[in-house]
Amino acid sequence: MVKSMRRFLSLVALPLLLLACGGEDPPIAEVDPPALSFQDTPVGSTSVGSITVTNVGESDLVISPTEVTNTVFVATQWPQEITLAAEESFVFEIEFEPYLPEDFEGEFSFRTNDPTAESFEIPLTGTGLPLLVGPQVSITPEALSFPELDVGTIDGRAVSVTNTGDEDLLLSDIAISNHDGESFELAGALPQELTLEPGEGEDLIVRFSPLVPGEHLGSLSFSTNDPDHPTAEIPLTGHASLIPELALAPPQVVFFDQPAGTTDWQVIRVESQSPLTLSIQGVALDDPGAGFSISFPDETTSPIEEDSTTPPTSLDGWEEFLIRVSFTPDDTAPRQTSLTIETDGSYQSTYTVDLVGNPEGGCLEITDLVDFGFAALGETTTQSVVVRNCGTNQDLIVEEIVVEEGSDYFSVEQSLEDLPTSPATIAPGEAAVLSVGFSPSTTETVEGLLTIVSNDAATPERSIELRGQGVEGSCSTFSVDAPTTAAPTESLSLEVTPDDGTHTFEWALIDSPLGSSAYLTMPVSAATDLFVDLPGHYVVEVTGYDSMGVRSCQPTLVEIEVITEDDIFVALDWTSPTLEALGGPAHGLGIALDLHYAQDGATWGGDDTISRFNTEDDWGDHGAAALILASLYGDLPELLTHNAPQVGGVYRVGVHSYDHDDWGFAQARIQIYLQGQLTAAFSQILPDTGTFWDVATIEWSDSDPTVQLIDELDDDFSLLPF
Repeated sequence: MVKSMRRFLSLVALPLLLLACGGEDPPIAEVDPPALSFQDTPVGSTSVGSITVTNVGESDLVISPTEVTNTVFVATQWPQEITLAAEESFVFEIEFEPYLPEDFEGEFSFRTNDPTAESFEIPLTGTGLPLLVGPQVSITPEALSFPELDVGTIDGRAVSVTNTGDEDLLLSDIAISNHDGESFELAGALPQELTLEPGEGEDLIVRFSPLVPGEHLGSLSFSTNDPDHPTAEIPLTGHASLIPELALAPPQVVFFDQPAGTTDWQVIRVESQSPLTLSIQGVALDDPGAGFSISFPDETTSPIEEDSTTPPTSLDGWEEFLIRVSFTPDDTAPRQTSLTIETDGSYQSTYTVDLVGNPEGGCLEITDLVDFGFAALGETTTQSVVVRNCGTNQDLIVEEIVVEEGSDYFSVEQSLEDLPTSPATIAPGEAAVLSVGFSPSTTETVEGLLTIVSNDAATPERSIELRGQGVEGSCSTFSVDAPTTAAPTESLSLEVTPDDGTHTFEWALIDSPLGSSAYLTMPVSAATDLFVDLPGHYVVEVTGYDSMGVRSCQPTLVEIEVITEDDIFVALDWTSPTLEALGGPAHGLGIALDLHYAQDGATWGGDDTISRFNTEDDWGDHGAAALILASLYGDLPELLTHNAPQVGGVYRVGVHSYDHDDWGFAQARIQIYLQGQLTAAFSQILPDTGTFWDVATIEWSDSDPTVQLIDELDDDFSLLPF
C-alpha cells in the first residue's frame, strides 16, 4: 500500500551524515511513472495526474526541493523537504490546465540524497482541445421525482435547461405528457419556441397536483438544435395519498403518574381538512368506566364547568371543535381505552384516539426533527439533542439509539452513557444530551432516521427525522467570553469572541438543574444574557453560521456552575400536567403557589414570616431572611435565603396553594440547600386552592445543620408551626 508522509528536517544533510557514520545501505529513489502524459483536455478544464516516489533503499530518503516548468502544469503544495523511510512512498499530484487548443510540454524536477541519482526530471505532456462549438444543451435534473403529496395539494419543481455551447440554443415543442390523468403541468405561459444565448439558462417549472391517489407518471419533452441532443425527455414521477376529512391532534393522549382521586385533562383539537360540511354522527369512549370522561369546551383555557356535554352535530369546512379528555383514576393501576369519532366522510368515516392513563414505564421527551441546514462538504457537523424524562415517578430507560436510515451521512457521535451497548437511565425530570453527526458528501438534501428504543409507555420506539445539505465551505471556529461561576438570580453576559461581523449565532440552553426556569434573552445574536435561578450546573450551546448559511462543525459549549453562599437557601418550583400539555404557565395562566418560611413561635402568614406578602425581615439574633425571587404562576421558581441563623434555631418551610384556577392538581417540589449543598428535596401533590403543605423543619448548627421532613397537608392556613 502506498503511504504518503511529510516530515520537516532541520538539516537536509542529516541522513547523509548518518549514512557516513553508520555504514548503512544508501537510500534509493524509484519514480513511477518516469514520464507523465495527460489525457486530452478541453480548454478551461483540468486533468489530474500523479507521480509516486518510493524509497526502495534502507536509509532515509530526503526529497528537496521541487520545480515545475510551463505554467499549464500545476503541482499541489507540500513541505519543502520530504523524508521517506525504507519502503515508504510519497505521491505528487500534478494538474494540467490548458489555455489554448494545442500541445504542451513541461518538466517536473526534484533533488534527493540518493547517491546514484541526485536529481530527477520527469517529462510532462498534454494536449488542449478546442471549446465545444455550436449550441449545447445541459439539463438538470435528468429525471424529476416529486415527494408524496396529499390529493388536492400542489407542489412545483424546476427543470433547469442551460446552453453550455457558443451559439444560440433553440428549444421548441415544449410539452408535458401525462401517462394517467392530468397531474403534471407546466407553470406559467411559455412560448412555443425559446432561445437561450451561450451561458444562459431557463427554469421550466413543473407542477404536480394529483386529484386521485396512487402512482402518477409523465414526462417533459422538447426539441433542440443541439446536434448531439435533438430531442430531450425528462421522466416525471409522483405519488398521491388521500386526505382524511378530519385531522386530530394529538393522535394519542397519555396521562403520566396521575395520583388516585385527582383529575387532569388534555384537549384534542379536531380540524376539518375539507371545504365541505361534515356530519358528526357520534363522539364516544369505548370504555367509559376506565376513569376517562369527555366534554366539549369552546376554548382550551375555558373552565371545565362551562364545557358542553354534547358534541357538535356538524363541522363546517376548515373549521374545528375541541374535545376535553379528563382522567380521574381511583387507583394508580394502568388504564387504557379509545375515543371514537363517527362521521359521514367519503374517504374516512371513523377516527380513533388512544387514551392511556398511568402507563408503566418512563416518559420520553425529544425533538421530532434534527435539521443541520447547510453543512460543509467533507466535514462532520454535530448537533446536540436533549433527551428528557417527562415523567415524575418512574425512570426512563433508554435501551438503544441507532441510525436506521441515512447511515452513510448521519451518525451518533456521543451517546448516553455507554449506549448502545448498555441501557441508560434518566431520572424523572432529568435530561441527558445526545450528539448527532452529519458528514455530507453530496450537495443534494439528504434525509435519515434516528430511532430511540426505551421503556416509554406510549411510544417504545421513537423515530427522529434527520435532514441536511452539503455545501462547499469550511468550518468556522470561535470562542465565547462567559463566566464559569455565578450566584442564583444573576443575569450573565455571554458573548462570541472574536466576532468579525460575517457570522450569525444561535444560542440554546441544553442543560440546567431540575426545576430551573433559566432563559436566554437574545438567542439569535453575537451576545446574549443568561438568567440563572437554582444552584447547579448549566450548559449553553452556541452555533455559528457564515454568510452563506454554513453551520459551524462543532458547537461551542459554555458550562457555568451556579453556587449559593447563603447559609440556608430554599427553592420552590411547581408544574401542572394540564398546563404543561399547553406549553407551560404564562402570565395570567396557571396555578399560584406561595413559599412560606417561619421561625419558632410564628404564625403562618403573619407579619413575622417570609412570603410574597412580606418578602424580607431582620430577625435579630436569628439573622435575616428574604424572598429573593417570587413567581405568580410557576413560570419561575420561588427562592428564599436565610443568613446568620441562630445556633440551635429551628425554622420551618411551608407551601400555600393560593389559587388553582381549575387547572387540576399542582406537583410542588421543595429543595433545601444548607451551607451551599443540596441537603433535601421533597415533592407533594397540592390538589386544590387553599391547601397548605407543611413541608419540613431546619435545625441550625454551624457544623452539622439538619432537615426533618413533616410532609403534612391541611386546609387550615392559620396554623402554628409548633
